[in-house]
Amino acid sequence: MAASPSRQALDELARGLELEVCVARLLACLFPGAPATGEDDEAMPERAGRHRPLEAVIETDDALRGALLADDPPAVSTAWERCLVARAHDLDLMHDLAVLYRERALREGGRDDEHLAAATLLWALVLATRDVPGPPRERIAGELLDLHAAQGARALATGRTATARLHLRCLDACRTGPDAAAALLADLPSGLGVRYGPAADPVRFAGIARLADAALDHWSANLVEDAERAVNDPDAIDRLPQGIRADYESGIAALTPMVRLGVPTRPVLVAGIGWHNDWCYCLYSLKDFEALRRVLDSGGDFASRLAGFCVPGEGHRHENQALSIHHMFRGVVAPTDTEAVGDLEEALRWNPANHNAVDLLAQSLLKEGDVLAGQGRFAAALRKGERARELAPHNEQAASFVREMSGYSAEEGTYAAIRAAREHLTARSHDRALQALAAVPDTSRFATMVRQLRMEAHLGKGVTLANEGPRDSRRLGQAAAELRRALTLTDRDDDLDFVRRQLSTVLSGQAVSLVEEAAPPRGPAGGMPDVAAHALRLLDEALELDPSNASARRNHDDVRRLLGAR
Repeated sequence: MAASPSRQALDELARGLELEVCVARLLACLFPGAPATGEDDEAMPERAGRHRPLEAVIETDDALRGALLADDPPAVSTAWERCLVARAHDLDLMHDLAVLYRERALREGGRDDEHLAAATLLWALVLATRDVPGPPRERIAGELLDLHAAQGARALATGRTATARLHLRCLDACRTGPDAAAALLADLPSGLGVRYGPAADPVRFAGIARLADAALDHWSANLVEDAERAVNDPDAIDRLPQGIRADYESGIAALTPMVRLGVPTRPVLVAGIGWHNDWCYCLYSLKDFEALRRVLDSGGDFASRLAGFCVPGEGHRHENQALSIHHMFRGVVAPTDTEAVGDLEEALRWNPANHNAVDLLAQSLLKEGDVLAGQGRFAAALRKGERARELAPHNEQAASFVREMSGYSAEEGTYAAIRAAREHLTARSHDRALQALAAVPDTSRFATMVRQLRMEAHLGKGVTLANEGPRDSRRLGQAAAELRRALTLTDRDDDLDFVRRQLSTVLSGQAVSLVEEAAPPRGPAGGMPDVAAHALRLLDEALELDPSNASARRNHDDVRRLLGAR
């Protein structure tokens, strides 16, 4: 008769059965809906003891073990999340989870995106942390990464943007490095968000990063190839407006969804910005600048992301050249010269050998310089001209501008005085205008302008004295003095005629006022002959200045009769 099992053997059996049940329930919680052992011919049987790291966690965590024995899924999930945090540095557990998620991901053909992401990230980190027996790490990681590229492409093609983004983020994290992979792993949804604590070796990870980069490039190359067929579709090209050489819009539309996923991929960005640039050349030839602006707006997202792949100054690189052309066209349609200069400078920052951008920048700098010169800021204008000449040393327009501004820059103070004088004249502050102009030397290159302004100041002051306030002989005499000064400064024939007429009118009025003021009872006795003679001289001058002054002629006759009567 066989001996009955010992108490110890029964305890071991019970313990084993309990752990087997707990592991099965934990796996059911981690992979809900997965076929139970034996229900699917492809399902791998979960042998007792196969997941020793999981069993160790269950045995040492009373909360998790109790929740599993009670078959309480919400409590299991809560306890498991705490375990993942507490066991973040348990490399055996991380390795076991990597095995589990990979098996599920491969069994599902990569269709469960989150399981595939968890498997890929865990394996990438585990393979970079320890030596793993079995297939080479490149094969283990490569099959998972290739699945991401294939599933991501399918998701993008069918409009499942969130799914495509997860695949793309996983590939990007694996090509970036262990820190990025661990961060994305922790960011996966609750229940999958494993905290990976062991230190992964960046050197070991480099091989995985290369595989991820290759998988992402393969995905991108296939997408670009499909987009190129749309760009070169002869039927679509036949329907395009005259002057548009290819269906750039359709090609760009095929690439845009991937760009908007937020993970930059060089082949996609280079192709997209290249088609934007080719489209811009067509629209520039057609002078359709409104459409050109719209295309540049569309290309802005491509350009800003492509900049991360470019190194300033390395104009021999294709991506640098494409980025430079984009910014050059932005300069072409910029609303102001200042904005154009900024865009064209940016174009040359990426490709200093962009000769079209060089010529356009020189022109924009000279336009800016013209504006500055018009504001009297000659030193700043000179700097713009010097920069233009530096860019285009054989440009005669730039050389001429520099020569001109070199002379003007020394007279920036003079122009400031002229500007102040003009403001004072507008405000009818004639004395202040004259004061502002007083410091300008006769040798100034602005001497003719200053002379004209002085004439206008004296003329304005004379007219004001004559027409505002009391019209006595003293005030009219002051007005005449100002108009005489204006007359000596007048160079233009039309100004000369106007000043002569104004002075003639004032002199006639002054003569009348003198006679009226000398007549009794206002004037001194016996003083009229001398006053009348002086008035007659003023009237003679008035008629000499303006023979058509009928009022002066009548006054002249009246004064002569007055002298004759005496």
